[in-house]
Amino acid sequence: MSRVILSILLFFWFTYYASAQKPGRLLISYMRSPDIFKAELLHARNQGNLKMEMIIQVIQVQDLVDQKQYTEAEAIGLGLLNRLSECTGCSSFVWRGVAVIDVFDYMGQLYTELGNYRKAEYFLKEAEARKIKSALWTTGRLRNTRLQAKFYLQTEDWKNALLYLKKLYRGIRAGLEPGDELLDSYNQYYRGMLLVALNTGELDYAKKYLSRAQDVFMTNSNGIITASKARFWDPELRYLTALYFVADNKPEQALNVLEGLYDADAYRVKIHAYYKLSKLDQAIKYAELLLSSNLRQVKEQFPKLTENEQEAFSKKLEADLDTYLTLAIQSSGNGSSIAFDKLLEYRLVTKGIRLNLLRKVQ
Repeated sequence: MSRVILSILLFFWFTYYASAQKPGRLLISYMRSPDIFKAELLHARNQGNLKMEMIIQVIQVQDLVDQKQYTEAEAIGLGLLNRLSECTGCSSFVWRGVAVIDVFDYMGQLYTELGNYRKAEYFLKEAEARKIKSALWTTGRLRNTRLQAKFYLQTEDWKNALLYLKKLYRGIRAGLEPGDELLDSYNQYYRGMLLVALNTGELDYAKKYLSRAQDVFMTNSNGIITASKARFWDPELRYLTALYFVADNKPEQALNVLEGLYDADAYRVKIHAYYKLSKLDQAIKYAELLLSSNLRQVKEQFPKLTENEQEAFSKKLEADLDTYLTLAIQSSGNGSSIAFDKLLEYRLVTKGIRLNLLRKVQ
């Protein structure tokens, strides 16, 4: 009954606020083209309107981060921060829900996604301190709380993740979240709490938050999606659902949920599911697929990654290799075949990456 009530409430929240989106969001939609950004920026400069010039740059940084154009976003963001440090009073600039100091949030988001966690934490904490100090913290903008929760989830700091997820929930319940971001915030809260519960061994809580996450997803899909149609869920929700089933010793259900997904995260869960089913051959098969997927990423994407992203990725490579070796050793007595050529190639690649990173550090 409570699930039905939650779905109805979320649906009406979404419907009521759909026509009241933040002007900042509408402005981003209008200015999505780089040419329009340039034209609006030039117009503000020609008018001598410093406030609008800086606001437009904040929106530009947000848009570029959302599009994962990190190099350009970083250059504009750092330039804006430099101007902000030299401008007395500019920190108070606000226009239709967009604040100049929001740039600290977006820089924190940028560095979180790049894996540069030291810089990410600095900018997110700076944004939090500035917003608490000013009246901007009470304008209904919980972005900083959401971003810090995401940061701590990504860095697997479950204690702080829980702290900021609870702050996010209190802000939502207090009505501080604008309507166009409400469902996104509920979505992040329930999925984040599910991940924390799974990693702290709280299986009963994990089941509760999985149920809530499914409710929010169905509400966001206007009722088209039902819980019995898992193949229509977004990949993240399917991945989290499968993680729960593995933790709950229901590996077959986990595999059903992941049917049709062929990314690295899905492979990792499938490996654990087949291992729990004592199907070592299948577990090794997906471990080899995971190694092949990692090798493709190294060849196609690794050179384009930042130094921090390369280091984070190399740690995943090592962990996946350890998983494969563990499975190979356990199955060696069963006559299972091991792809030694692939294993050798993988080991050479990971060692090469490590040596390259060490040279950069020195």
